Amino acid sequence: MTHNQYVPLEDESEKGESDSFVPHETVKPRPLNRVLGIISSWFWVVSTLSFAILSLILTVQLRSSHKVFGTYESGFRTEIDSLQSQIELHEASFSGGLKLDENRTLYHDIDSTKPQYSGWPSEELDANWNQLLSSLDLDLGEDEAQDVKYGTGRNPHTGMYRISLDVYHSLHCLDTVRRGLDPHYYHPDMKLPYTYRMHIDHCIDYLRQGITCNSDLTPLAYLWEDDQDGFFPLFGMTRTCRNFEKIQDWTRKRIPNDEEHQSWVAEWGS
Repeated sequence: MTHNQYVPLEDESEKGESDSFVPHETVKPRPLNRVLGIISSWFWVVSTLSFAILSLILTVQLRSSHKVFGTYESGFRTEIDSLQSQIELHEASFSGGLKLDENRTLYHDIDSTKPQYSGWPSEELDANWNQLLSSLDLDLGEDEAQDVKYGTGRNPHTGMYRISLDVYHSLHCLDTVRRGLDPHYYHPDMKLPYTYRMHIDHCIDYLRQGITCNSDLTPLAYLWEDDQDGFFPLFGMTRTCRNFEKIQDWTRKRIPNDEEHQSWVAEWGS
């Protein structure tokens, strides 16, 4: 007698989602969609990487430009290293501007509490300029002259290196032009040296180049004058300056005291 073998039916409750009667269909991406997805992914990677590299390059260039050229506050590459520690910035307003009084007459606004450097020639005026220009020439020792020793002269007797800071040479030129306004006072016999006009022309051109080189961008304001139906300039604007007094303190300790220098100043300093 043959026995029939029955396979028990599976309990529906024991079936998982994977045992569904509806077979799963695997959706295969189209080749074009796959290519576009890869391109999109690489586009964002390349864009992000390019932006990061560009930012790094700009940062390096900015820092390099400061390192190569320097700054107004820290000192420039072309300035003497030993003096850069004395640079200090402060804000100041220029005095000596031109103004209009109540009668609309033009006058020179002078601060009487400060030394005067312009006006009719006098012994007091000359003394102020001589004091200002006392540091026209400087003698530097071996350590302080490291960045200039191969470009300037050395005194074989003292071993000191002779330099002059441009700020003082520019002031010397300005004083030369000032004296040129009153030749009858400074040369009463009118026996002018043959370099007289040449010296003044040199100074005018030197000051022109110095002003354009520094290119102070402080804005000067104007006041509208109804009586004149026009603008009148205002000269007291606040600007950023280097502290000249600190520079003077440093330079006055390095003024040459040899007789040769004193005779040179007496001959060419005026």
